[in-house]
Amino acid sequence: MAALLLLGGCVDVPPRASTDAMTARAALAESERAFAHMGATAGVHDAFIAYFAPDGLAFEPAPVRVRDAFPARPPAPQPPTRRLEWEPALVEVASSEDLGYSTGPFRLVDQATAEIRATGAFFSVWQRQPDGQWRVWLDMGARTDAPVDAPTWQVRPHVPPGARGANPEAVTPAALAALDRALSGLEPAAFATRLAVDARRHADASVPLVGEAWVAMLDHEGASATYTPVEARVAAAGDFAAVHGRFAWRATPAQPGGRYVHVWLRSGGDWRLAVETIVDDE
Repeated sequence: MAALLLLGGCVDVPPRASTDAMTARAALAESERAFAHMGATAGVHDAFIAYFAPDGLAFEPAPVRVRDAFPARPPAPQPPTRRLEWEPALVEVASSEDLGYSTGPFRLVDQATAEIRATGAFFSVWQRQPDGQWRVWLDMGARTDAPVDAPTWQVRPHVPPGARGANPEAVTPAALAALDRALSGLEPAAFATRLAVDARRHADASVPLVGEAWVAMLDHEGASATYTPVEARVAAAGDFAAVHGRFAWRATPAQPGGRYVHVWLRSGGDWRLAVETIVDDE
């Protein structure tokens, strides 16, 4: 219970989104839907090449630079034998409208039998390009044993204005990477103090964990990790940042680590971790 209470703002009502914020989210959601439509009709191969940024990474689980790697891969048969379907259900965008994320359910469908071969939650960090178009910078999905319930997507991570958390002066990529590193080895109660209200965790073989459920899982399993950031980017407004890197579980006997993507948010106060998506190394 102590760990859960340290979330502090879990009962706070998120601030009402401004018209501009809603418009920015709608624009990013539309880009995600166009990406998904191309993926379902033309296949993932061509859609990823079209909608990823020149430096965009897909985690397989190791990061692959899509624009470099995918053109060398054979295209999917036409029509595709399997169709990957996804839909943005939760979208957030920096107030400077240069960085954002999109997440929601996905499923892999056999075209011949209509059998659902896989379900899960996708998570993508998008960055606005010099030409004004949104393109994917980071993409990491987590498979689930069953489709994710719709209410899971109705809770938005947020930071109450004036909330105290991590260093409010951290606005550079190096400073955000340092915040990521500082999560290493934290006990669940301490980790909880770094989280946004209704923070989300996506991982393979697990339903998305939101807010108290995330902290309860850490407390139950006694889990902590070492985070080694590889790259961080911060929105011009200084209210949104994304980091990717490697993690290793601090456990005995040793457990396999993997890759992670973090999104940090700030709203008139300090930085809080809003989303963690992880994939284990195979």
